[in-house]
Amino acid sequence: MARPRWAVLVAAIALAAGACSALSPTPQVIYVTPAPTPPTIYVYVTPAPTPPPPTLRLTPAATEAASICTGSATSRAFLAQAASTVAFDLYCAAAPQGWSVAVTGLNVGGMAVHLRYTTDGGGQIDIQEGPGCIGNAQQCSSHQAVLGTASFGGMTGALDLLDSTPTYGLYVNPGTDHAYEMIGKNVTQSDFAAFGAAMTKLPRSGGGSHIQASGCSGADAFQAFFAQAAVREPFDVYCGVVPKDWSVSAVAFERDGLILDLIYENGTGGMLEIGEGDFCGPSADECSQRAATLGTVAFGDVHGELVKLDANSGYTYAIFVDPGTPWAHEIDGKGVSQADFVSLAAGLLRVARP
Repeated sequence: MARPRWAVLVAAIALAAGACSALSPTPQVIYVTPAPTPPTIYVYVTPAPTPPPPTLRLTPAATEAASICTGSATSRAFLAQAASTVAFDLYCAAAPQGWSVAVTGLNVGGMAVHLRYTTDGGGQIDIQEGPGCIGNAQQCSSHQAVLGTASFGGMTGALDLLDSTPTYGLYVNPGTDHAYEMIGKNVTQSDFAAFGAAMTKLPRSGGGSHIQASGCSGADAFQAFFAQAAVREPFDVYCGVVPKDWSVSAVAFERDGLILDLIYENGTGGMLEIGEGDFCGPSADECSQRAATLGTVAFGDVHGELVKLDANSGYTYAIFVDPGTPWAHEIDGKGVSQADFVSLAAGLLRVARP
């Protein structure tokens, strides 16, 4: 029997549907797990702590020769050292109670010693020993009156009234390279004369060596000073290594050794002043008035902040290192270009400790 045509049509449709099914399989779902977000890594960096100042090292033997002198171990060590290096007899004060040492140092190119003693009440006595008064006593200051003679450590000198403050002067061997000059302010004449009479001559021994400061510019007396400072001071001591047209003008311990002050000059008005130690308040802003901050530059083998100073400060440029600490350093300059100032500061030498 022949198959009906509709049956053939249904069969054809069925076959066609099967063919389509074979060509179009059921879709498959693929799940892809995203790569995990890497965890955040935190790196904590602990800043290096500010190094403490070096420990103060004292050598009692070095101060024995100056043990009678008023002042700290630093001041006495300087006097013992200077007594063995200067070309004249050196005297120090065994000062009455209430007096303290404010300044001990060298000036006149290292050939003279300057001492300053003060009281809380404003009394001040400055002593210059060596070639500090050239010519005669009249060339040192204006005299209101000549009062007679007085003793300076057993030597006889001229006692003068310098002004009506009153200020007194005592001169021994003026105009020589072994002159002695003493100036007193806010003291009575009798106290001034007693202070001079109590001056004591130091022995020329126990001075020590200045080998470790031999890289510093300046005469032997200056190098001996830097060597003693490096041993005595609780901070690193830097000295100048300056060109030939520059020289050391003066060096001093101030505030009985808490501060080191150095002055260098050239013949054309250039000047550098270096302060080392506890000389500045809580910040560099308390030391000088700034006109502009110029960046970071070298101070010897460390770095500090370079600033241009206010016109009223007396200097043009300054570099501050660790201001507001007992081991601060500062260099001020005038009469030099910024480039020369930066170069001179970079050339500063850290004096070796023995």
